[in-house]
Amino acid sequence: MVVPNTILEGLSFGVSEKMEIGSVVWVSLRGRKKPLLGLVAEVEKNNDSRFKLKPAVRHWSGYAFGRRYVETLLWCASYYMCSAGEVLTAMWNKDVEGYLDGVFKGRLGGDAEPSPLGGGAGGTPPLTEEQGEALAVLRGLLNGEGFRAALLHGVTGSGKTRVYLELVKKALELGVPSLILIPEINLTPQTKSRFEEFLGVKVPILHSSLGAKEKRETYLSLLNGEAKILMGTRSAILAPFEPKLIILDEEHDSSYKQQDPAPRYHTRDTAFHIAHKYG
Repeated sequence: MVVPNTILEGLSFGVSEKMEIGSVVWVSLRGRKKPLLGLVAEVEKNNDSRFKLKPAVRHWSGYAFGRRYVETLLWCASYYMCSAGEVLTAMWNKDVEGYLDGVFKGRLGGDAEPSPLGGGAGGTPPLTEEQGEALAVLRGLLNGEGFRAALLHGVTGSGKTRVYLELVKKALELGVPSLILIPEINLTPQTKSRFEEFLGVKVPILHSSLGAKEKRETYLSLLNGEAKILMGTRSAILAPFEPKLIILDEEHDSSYKQQDPAPRYHTRDTAFHIAHKYG
């Protein structure tokens, strides 16, 4: 069991119903008046009866995060030498309970496709020869199997973003979820606007300066599994989203490294771990 800001490694919890890895539960701890929200990280069916179990009750939403989400949490804790509770604090927004309530109450519609905005890529200039060659290679990797990685190198103004746009458009056509990571919050509005104008769909964003309403909309679309694209700064790599295409714009930028507090992760290295493990 993992609880934000709490070290619970080594404690066991008993449950009265079938649980799975990734399930969200309520746990009660001595000295705490209010139960805490926790995440099931491991399930042991053959418990030794010599040990007294603490109670755990499944959250009323019945929500369970995927195994990939839990594995990434445990890998970060091990690789970056911190507690799993500290990693979960970074992965869970402070309003996660409210978001789970929103999932439970079905406040978001059930359309699994990205919300259309109209417009799209009409009227954009043709690709240059160099852009076309780069895109052909990247599209080949997109259709491949196993771990694939590429570095798109070009001077400022050479049109790298246009290549990203075309690649994400192809990913949408193939039903491939895409994560677009950008180094700075102040780059988000113009980048989001450009992607939405080109793709003709709404692109949810995630960063620390989002307003409460927009952050709630983004998290609900992620928790409901409706988001096909996510754009954000470094923390978006820890979001409850399972992309098959990860783009790190300006991957050399120092802002991709989390300094304080723990986990002191590097977005690029975490992205490489996810891509290598899950192909």
